[in-house]
Amino acid sequence: MVTLEKVAKENVQPKGAKHLNLSDETILKQLIVNHHKYTDSSIAIDILNNWDTAIGNFVKVMPIEYKRALNELHAATIKEVA
Repeated sequence: MVTLEKVAKENVQPKGAKHLNLSDETILKQLIVNHHKYTDSSIAIDILNNWDTAIGNFVKVMPIEYKRALNELHAATIKEVA
């Protein structure tokens, strides 16, 4: 049903479709920034202040069907451009 994947860093993003056309790292970081903004979480600040180390502690849970759909949309977009 799902796969567990590493959170891809901005500069190491795999080729293919992306959720919201953003890298995993960008999405995750924005979620944590928003979490801090709305909760004043000290843990969120610690994560952001140690981002290069902390990102390795996260795991992306990717539904297999969603990944398939993203890849199909990406392939269709490439065909339209070509």
